[in-house]
Amino acid sequence: MPVGFRSDVDGSHCCSSYFDTYPRVWRHGDRITITDQYAVKEHGRSDATLKRNGVRMGSPGIYHAVEAVSEVTETLVIGVERPEGNHWMLLLASLAGRAALDNHLPSAIRPAIREGASPRRLPDDIIQIDPVPHTLTGKKLRYPSGAS
Repeated sequence: MPVGFRSDVDGSHCCSSYFDTYPRVWRHGDRITITDQYAVKEHGRSDATLKRNGVRMGSPGIYHAVEAVSEVTETLVIGVERPEGNHWMLLLASLAGRAALDNHLPSAIRPAIREGASPRRLPDDIIQIDPVPHTLTGKKLRYPSGAS
């Protein structure tokens, strides 16, 4: 467990990052449910690890493959577990200069992921954004402030 962040003199950023959800309880990493029989059911990571159709995968492989496409400057992958059990994966892409997410660009992005990462890592949708949001420490921000 981290005990603090550099330049966080009063500890408020560290506290809000790990202790806001459950007061005095550190929250980070795996998401679990404890059943009535005290069994633990793991749902996956709350950070950069995606769990899609039962397969755990890290987002850096996707980023590396997509950001090799010249028009793409930075990407963000978000995975959503749906109540019916399937998984929807969204790729948000920040593009260079006047590049636009037209018919050509997804047809360059998808093969880059398929060949550079895996066909299992192909997103369901690709959306252009500018810029990719970051935390104060420079990590890509996958959750809006205050979300779990």
